[in-house]
Amino acid sequence: MIIDKKNRTIEKSLIEKMNNLAMHRGPDDEGYFFESGIAFGHRRLAVLDTSDAGHQPMTKGDHTIIFNGEIYNFVELRKELEREGITFSSSCDTEIILAAYKQWGQKCVTRFNGMWAFVIHDKKNRMLFCSRDRFGIKPFVYKNDSNTFYAASEAKQIVGVLDYPISVNLSAAVRFLGNGELNVNEETMFDGIFELPAGNNLIYDLDNHEYAISQWYSLEEITINNDVIKEGVVEEFYKLFMSSLKIRMRSDVTVGSCLSGGMDSSSIVCGVKRMIKEGTLTTVSSCYADRQYDEQEYIDEVTAATGFAAVKVFPDLDDLTRNGLLEKISYHQDQPIPECSHFSEYKVFETAKLNQLIVMLDGQGADEYLAGYGEFYIVYLKQLLLSLNLLKFIKEVRARAIQRGRSFFAELRCFFRSTIYNEVIGKLKNLLRRGDASVFTEKGKEIYSQCGRPKHPADILALSKEELRKSSLPYQLHSEDRNSMMHSVESRLPFLDYRLVEYVLSLPDEYKIESAITKKVLREAMKDVLPPRIYSRTDKMGFVAPDNEWMKKNPERMRKL
Repeated sequence: MIIDKKNRTIEKSLIEKMNNLAMHRGPDDEGYFFESGIAFGHRRLAVLDTSDAGHQPMTKGDHTIIFNGEIYNFVELRKELEREGITFSSSCDTEIILAAYKQWGQKCVTRFNGMWAFVIHDKKNRMLFCSRDRFGIKPFVYKNDSNTFYAASEAKQIVGVLDYPISVNLSAAVRFLGNGELNVNEETMFDGIFELPAGNNLIYDLDNHEYAISQWYSLEEITINNDVIKEGVVEEFYKLFMSSLKIRMRSDVTVGSCLSGGMDSSSIVCGVKRMIKEGTLTTVSSCYADRQYDEQEYIDEVTAATGFAAVKVFPDLDDLTRNGLLEKISYHQDQPIPECSHFSEYKVFETAKLNQLIVMLDGQGADEYLAGYGEFYIVYLKQLLLSLNLLKFIKEVRARAIQRGRSFFAELRCFFRSTIYNEVIGKLKNLLRRGDASVFTEKGKEIYSQCGRPKHPADILALSKEELRKSSLPYQLHSEDRNSMMHSVESRLPFLDYRLVEYVLSLPDEYKIESAITKKVLREAMKDVLPPRIYSRTDKMGFVAPDNEWMKKNPERMRKL
């Protein structure tokens, strides 16, 4: 999208260039919309109603939309809107958004269950209504210049049409080089290009060319419900999870699933099997010959239990270094790549595309609120210790020690090294940050000294909110979106159904961690659905790559990358 603040006609070649830079995101169709000083461009990946009726930009009356994403509950919303006398000419979710906006105004987004980034031109009210979904699954970047306002899915689209060179955003670069941080705020790696934060709207006034950003969704008010009825928790989780799967299976093209062999992706695949009964699904998995990076034994368990077709891909260093593939991945990410897990993810979505799988289910988001990461356990033990719940603390340390094949005191020592020792060392490092920033310019040193080391919140709920909002999920979603869409594949994330997230966040800690077992409520809900070896699995891997092994065995080759 391009807005000329002097209402001058925008050259078609300019919006076409911007559109073509995102051709990978929508190879099935393209469309344009021009108004005085306004130009919309859209690339379509046809998933719902693949006919011309789903063409974008779509105009209904005074409203024109460009939309990226899926509104999964569009079937239910359509029925509700039809009861209000509204008629439809397509069976796609894009038309539902326009009708919902006409019926409920800007509050329509609160009724959507899905992933989205869209812009609605409201001709009558001389404004643009822009919105991004609750967790920021779909991207929305923008740049505000003195005479022009740009918005797009990827930063490269904006960079590609500017008539001046753009600089690296020093603040974002220093955060990455100094702390390894990416996607922690609205800044991108490009100076002056920002992300619309997740769960926010942007309202652009076409008369005075000013805009305002406002938050429409937040997790901050969610608190622990200690009055939850214990007997119904597992059943409620299962009901919400299966509902999330059901609406994310809605598609007019082939649906597959990523499968790592872990708890999350296995729950999705086995849940689909329970739901569709006679249908089929194809899974795609990243595997390695080195067993310490490989999960084939678990993948095979899920495949045997479901009978689904399984495709395995074996990422190889030769492939990564051939024909500029690493540069290609970096280009599509619009930011640095800190680890080779990006390559594993890339190969999974590339393989999905080669197998005509246009929609892929994936397990992103579960760890952040089901306490799946190791830091959750450290925070949990720290909570118990500080609240003087010593018996529970000892019980948990002992359970963790047994689980990891250690002595009680070895596990206790590990805990204290992860808390007190690291916090003390962290404070000392903060004092020495200026001297440790010799690689930066003076301005870079100033930024670096202000970054600070990430601090763990005080409890599991606070850490979950932090992981979802800032420290983990935004980076995971950025990578997932770029790796999937560069192959024209749509990734859908059942664990990020807001109903499920909100419910689990409100549960007491013992439904997330108990007796050193993480993701407790998920395990119990899927106990009769998952193969026993998956249900009882306590280690964690995910889409990994043997970075260290490649570096040790191919030092010169890796250095050249």
